[in-house]
Amino acid sequence: MNIEKLLKNSGHNSLLPLQEETINAFRKHPNLQLLAQTGSGKTLAFLLAVISSLDVNSKGAQLVILAPTRELALQTSEVFKSLRSPFTCAVCYGGHSVKTEKNELSEQPQVIIATPGRLLDHLERKHIDLSKARTAVIDEFDKCLEFGFEKEMASIRNYLPKSVSSILVSATEIEYIPPAWQAEKRTTLDYRTSNQPSQLQLWKVNAEDTFDSLTKCLHQFQDEPSVVFCNYREVVEDVVDRLKESGISCIGYHGGMEQPERELALIKFRNGSIHALICTDLGARGLDIDGVAHVLHYQFPQSEAAFVHRNGRTARAENKGNAYIIYKTTQDLPDYLELPEKTFVPSPKQKSVRPKWTTLYFNAGKKDKLRKLDIVGFLSQQGKLKADDIGKIDLLDHMAYAAIRSDKLKATLQNIHMKRIKGKRIVIKKAK
Repeated sequence: MNIEKLLKNSGHNSLLPLQEETINAFRKHPNLQLLAQTGSGKTLAFLLAVISSLDVNSKGAQLVILAPTRELALQTSEVFKSLRSPFTCAVCYGGHSVKTEKNELSEQPQVIIATPGRLLDHLERKHIDLSKARTAVIDEFDKCLEFGFEKEMASIRNYLPKSVSSILVSATEIEYIPPAWQAEKRTTLDYRTSNQPSQLQLWKVNAEDTFDSLTKCLHQFQDEPSVVFCNYREVVEDVVDRLKESGISCIGYHGGMEQPERELALIKFRNGSIHALICTDLGARGLDIDGVAHVLHYQFPQSEAAFVHRNGRTARAENKGNAYIIYKTTQDLPDYLELPEKTFVPSPKQKSVRPKWTTLYFNAGKKDKLRKLDIVGFLSQQGKLKADDIGKIDLLDHMAYAAIRSDKLKATLQNIHMKRIKGKRIVIKKAK
């Protein structure tokens, strides 16, 4: 397998040192422990390392990747798809249609990306055979244990060959490896500290009123993508409501939301329809969103690990980013937290900036034979939009979303009213 070609397919020109060393280490050592900060390119590192060992002519699961959350599983699948390798892939996670996944597994995909509970469910129902798997990767290994997946992971190990290679991936120290996943020899690559200059700039924001300071920061950042972290879903909802009243384009993201709501929140944030994502620590892991310029700690993270993962949403790979700790001088700091030396003083409240993009909803997706090219053609021909009026398109199983320029929304909806795509009547409206 030509790694250079896969790398270019994914939009990268050269390997990062972490990626190169992971590839070389996996060739020599069947079991690895990969420690690297979030945003360091470790997903691409283990994918490139493992793909080169797979057999394109052999059907059935050769690679199994476990992730603690559906968001991380989906994100990993997107990175895998970007490589445009010849290998087939299925993604399995809670909240997704079991029937759809069963049908995909019946095609004997070569790569399985899944959350532990859902994969074990398929194994117990005999929907999949892992007896020919060559490698297993457990991403966010520490989080898998924290979420209570040790039993499921042990059961999954019993379905894998004794000779299977394994890569355990984490952004923090792995303090405990369950017996089922222990290896006689496991080589460790530790890239948590690197000789490369940090692309993350830490700031403190002195606040008499933390919400007022947050508002001023977001007004100043205007259309620069920002992620705001809170500790509780109730706080997220309160902050979202108050920010909207202040004219700031934002959306909430937390575990109390239904899966479609969470997917739409991320889609809107990724395509630029929303400027600020307000979330709990659910958003601290597995969200690989290009171009996040700012991370704001509205509430102190509850652990040093959470602090690391929150900050990892920005300054990803070789990009620059900023993280801000908003605090009152009367507040007690957590033991692990040391305030940055630099102070950020937001400017007085500025005028809100309307998002350049608006998201359209289509009630059909890839399982309905709808393609991204179909949507682009429809919006161009029937909607009378130019190429630069159409933004990111997300195609799900039975729905799709397309970003179009906000100033073209009214005319576009009028132009496409009652029009068909590929001869089919599809509901198209502004996504709520």
